[in-house]
Amino acid sequence: MMILADVHGLPGRTLSVTGDSAGATYVLKPGQSQSAVSGTVTITSVDSAKTVTGSVSLRFPSRVVDMQFTAPWIESLMLCG
Repeated sequence: MMILADVHGLPGRTLSVTGDSAGATYVLKPGQSQSAVSGTVTITSVDSAKTVTGSVSLRFPSRVVDMQFTAPWIESLMLCG
């Protein structure tokens, strides 16, 4: 999952994977993956260690994923141009 937003502003937000602020990829096997074609990521909380808790409801070409998650926030710089 990829979220293009500041971690501190995420709690309480629901992001669409068809917009500009979130995306998700499902890995079928090494070298083969699918991007989510629709769905949302809802962020419930972010603690002081930047552990993110929330849920996803995602549709991929081969399956639907509906689940809760807890994951560390991994900061990544993206440079354009």
